[in-house]
Amino acid sequence: MSPRVSVVMAVYNGERYLREAVESILGQTFTDFEFIIIDDGSQDHSLSILQDLSQKDRRIRIIENRENLGLSASLNKGIRAARGEYIARMDADDISNPERFEKQVAFMDAHPEVGVCGTWVEYIGDINDVLKLPLTHDAIHARLLFENALAHPSVTMRASLIRRENLYYDEDIRYAQDYELWSRAVTRTKLANVGRILVQHRTHSQRVGAKYGRKQQEVHDRVHRRLLEDLGVDYTDDDIWLHQHICTHRYGDDVDFLERTQRWLKLLSASNRTRRAIPPEIMEAELSMVWARVCRQVPLHPVRIFAYILFHPLDFRGWAGVKGVLARIWPLFG
Repeated sequence: MSPRVSVVMAVYNGERYLREAVESILGQTFTDFEFIIIDDGSQDHSLSILQDLSQKDRRIRIIENRENLGLSASLNKGIRAARGEYIARMDADDISNPERFEKQVAFMDAHPEVGVCGTWVEYIGDINDVLKLPLTHDAIHARLLFENALAHPSVTMRASLIRRENLYYDEDIRYAQDYELWSRAVTRTKLANVGRILVQHRTHSQRVGAKYGRKQQEVHDRVHRRLLEDLGVDYTDDDIWLHQHICTHRYGDDVDFLERTQRWLKLLSASNRTRRAIPPEIMEAELSMVWARVCRQVPLHPVRIFAYILFHPLDFRGWAGVKGVLARIWPLFG
């Protein structure tokens, strides 16, 4: 009899945190799963650790790559070997809370329209913080225009959706492959996040994001172009340059940057109102949050920013950004 969940994890030279990660899955309160672990040509003791653990728990299935294929190809191998109704992702250096599968399976069972479900995550390691991601499909869609809105190691997906819509990882992409996948999935199924911290996501200098930021950014550029086209935005290369700087918080130090940013956000709002890809009130809530962040963080004197907002409010939620700027101004008079 097939298990309800197939957990898919790939590891490459991950011996340091591997045992803790695997044991967090084996200790789940929901027990009807198989655990497919792909050793991607590791040269450390990862494989021997997996072999030791598999002797103690038969739910573990090890796939050995003779050479390093990369995360995308390894995950696709695991997904194609999976027998479960749901595919649950896991990283070799993270920790799943004991109730993770219990909560996610219950959510997916109750929401058959949802094809991809993530959770909130707690950062551990070099950074200690909580990442509270948007919960509903439309809010996730709006957030994806600017940044990833699903924590990859927290995601559970419907196996039938992956096979029907060919939603496998792009094996030509070695970094930020999850963001690229969500940019395709968002128009083919509903996305959601469970509003509970169910995964502890480890941050350290050896993570892909820390080592290959520029290559990830190239994928982000591709993703943003796709999502903007889906929104019906007629953009230029200069627009993409501006969008990328907004997304990565690399703000200009003059009023011209504020003007360009405001025009761009208005264009996104107008394009969405024409295409109706995202409910306008949800889209504009996201855009106003982006605008507020720009106004709060742009390296300009806060009085100049406040004056700009005062005389050039957004067409929607016109006073967005005022609170953050006032918080910067107030100490000047203390």
